[in-house]
Amino acid sequence: MQTLTAALEHLAALDAKSEQPLRSSLVISLGASRLPRTGFFECVERLGRFCGPSDGVAAAS
Repeated sequence: MQTLTAALEHLAALDAKSEQPLRSSLVISLGASRLPRTGFFECVERLGRFCGPSDGVAAAS
């Protein structure tokens, strides 16, 4: 899981740097909410691509 997480964070950083849509956002959770885990939202917030709670309406859109 750590290798996958590192790869997705690297991919998100590359996409953000080139001002492209985040391909890592296509990964979904197998949980009931289908939302990515909190770490995804922390990563994209660091990249300036998301601001808000990881379980709110903004996270689902």
